[in-house]
Amino acid sequence: MIIVLDEGYVITVLVLIGLCKVNGGGVIEYKEVVVIEERVERERGDNDRYGGDRDVSEIDCDKDRERNGE
Repeated sequence: MIIVLDEGYVITVLVLIGLCKVNGGGVIEYKEVVVIEERVERERGDNDRYGGDRDVSEIDCDKDRERNGE
């Protein structure tokens, strides 16, 4: 699951579910949640030009399309 926040942070939440054998043959379920926070750099000037709050890779695609005449 990926959550995008307005401030430009992307939080990726990984939920790992698995089975673990216990000494006696029983099986228990465990769940581990890992949260990764990343700062997504934004180009403010190009955001206005290309419309909206978008990350750098999306803006670069639009720039390439303009150069190729698409």
